[in-house]
Amino acid sequence: MKIQDHSEFPKLNSFFIILGMFCLSVVFSGCAGPRVRVDDGQVEAPMREATGVNTEQVRQAAGKKELGFWDAYALSVERTERLASRYENLEQAKAETQQAIGAYVPHVSLNANRGFWGAGTSSGVSLALHATQPILTGLNEVSALKGASALKSQRKEELRFDAQRLLLDVARAYYGTLQLLESQKTEQSSRDLAVKMLKEERVFRDQGRIRMSDVLSSETQLALSEAELTTIQDQLEQSREQLSFLCEVPPDQLLAAEDPASFPVDATPLDQLLKAAETRSDVVAARENLKVVKAQLLAAEGGYIPVLSAQGDYYLQKQGNNSSSPKWDAYLSASLPIFSGGQTEGKVREAKSRVRQAELLVRQTLRAAREEIRQAAAAYRNAVKEDEAYQTALAAAEKSHKAQEGDYRLRLTNVVEYLQSLNDLEQARLNAAKSKYQWRIQRIWLGVATGQWPKTGELPSGTQK
Repeated sequence: MKIQDHSEFPKLNSFFIILGMFCLSVVFSGCAGPRVRVDDGQVEAPMREATGVNTEQVRQAAGKKELGFWDAYALSVERTERLASRYENLEQAKAETQQAIGAYVPHVSLNANRGFWGAGTSSGVSLALHATQPILTGLNEVSALKGASALKSQRKEELRFDAQRLLLDVARAYYGTLQLLESQKTEQSSRDLAVKMLKEERVFRDQGRIRMSDVLSSETQLALSEAELTTIQDQLEQSREQLSFLCEVPPDQLLAAEDPASFPVDATPLDQLLKAAETRSDVVAARENLKVVKAQLLAAEGGYIPVLSAQGDYYLQKQGNNSSSPKWDAYLSASLPIFSGGQTEGKVREAKSRVRQAELLVRQTLRAAREEIRQAAAAYRNAVKEDEAYQTALAAAEKSHKAQEGDYRLRLTNVVEYLQSLNDLEQARLNAAKSKYQWRIQRIWLGVATGQWPKTGELPSGTQK
């Protein structure tokens, strides 16, 4: 095959070289982020930005015998598939952006042809570089670029929103487990006290000091306590399994009753809390989705616009090796749509409906966000009041039991009354512990509902309430 001399076309050669390098840079540079791997001990940048968890926090959490709450969250971010799967949606959006950019750049191909004239007669081989530069294909390029950019922002917000929901799920599982552990401990103490009380009441009954109905009542109380203890144990197993699933830790993982996490009191007025709904991740994602469907409407309306492109060929070899033939050609192509059988009109109508639907979704998401903030704020305020009341009740129960203990030592009261006082104290301790954990759950819910937690690039730290 004879390759034609193209030294007389230095400018054209340079053009194709620059064109090829530009196309390669677009293809290979891309806009992809790092691959997010699960349970490799590393927290990649996108996950760190969405969750506030970094690799060092994961390493420290993995080395602890007793997990604090924020340790559990750090492990859930790195060890489970939930956020990694959501991140792949972001990667797909980035890939769509890359495709949209690629629609603007020239498309170059190497074309080869061999023609035949009659039976067994060859006309030679043609070898050429063919370039196409889209100029206007309706509004596909513009709409694709706008839509891909909005989709990428939407996926980022969805990732952050799911990170917030994961935080709340871990809080409910973690502190729910601690609550049940306290309940199990108290119920076991109550059962042991019920056994002692029943034993003493039977002695009193034999002495004629109490009625038989009192003994039967205590036997019923003991049976109910044993049934409640069985229920608590079952609930505790389920809660541990849930925490194990969320954090990829053993079901019998030890939990720190007191961790160094900071849960500052939030006294922000409700009207200011409601303003946070405007910038919540799910609301922002809904607005970005509206931009995506508006871009799709633009693409549909582009079906009425002419298609225009520039094309050119640079021949490395022409059929017949005719040296007098031109070594390159270029031309413009245009096409004006006239009638498409109603397809364009149908696409526009569908796209307009999707825009209206997306607008309704923004409105609905915003209203739902505000309602959740109201509920979270109310639950948090009530939990704070309940915690204060139960702490006061605990102090009163401790004072009462101390007095009862003194009377028992002076033989001013009997053992049954003393054991009942001790049982009341255990119940007060349980209520105080449960209210403390419930207060934290509601505080985290408020932080998640307002988009305060988890913070970008950091996890809360400091002192307890």
